[in-house]
Amino acid sequence: MTSFKKNNLGKMILLANLAAMAIVLGIIESRLELFVVPGAKLGLANLVSLVILYMFSYKDALVVTIIRVVMVGLLSGYIGPPFWMGLGGGILSITVMGILKKLRAGIVLVSLMGSITHQIGQVLISVFILASVEIVMYLYIMIPLGVISGILIGIMAEKFLNHYNMRNEID
Repeated sequence: MTSFKKNNLGKMILLANLAAMAIVLGIIESRLELFVVPGAKLGLANLVSLVILYMFSYKDALVVTIIRVVMVGLLSGYIGPPFWMGLGGGILSITVMGILKKLRAGIVLVSLMGSITHQIGQVLISVFILASVEIVMYLYIMIPLGVISGILIGIMAEKFLNHYNMRNEID
């Protein structure tokens, strides 16, 4: 990790690869209808943002999150309410995760809170776009699904970062 922080080109290459990975995961997720709630996703693309937050910085994670949401919107051919909901949720989520990381919360808790705030951000944007408060009722279904997803994403990120750090100590 430190070699990438010292080597700006290496950092840029790794961030570009992680951004590409997040975009691919975002496109795959946008094609899957897994849950009862329309548009609900597992949050696999957010796994990449969480990893970047811990490997690099809040700023890097925010930039990659915004790039991912914009590119998935452009590549899917639809910049409408779901795009704005994803952007709002992504920005709120990564900001809350950045704050919690700074407060030294554990990765799983950071992921969990990121998942929940992502959903809240999406609902707030949808209330504004659709001019309807009734959409808030989706949170009764979305929050429990987000808790499960947030914990699983946090566990995966923690395992990845532990493995990555172990490999770098050996190299």
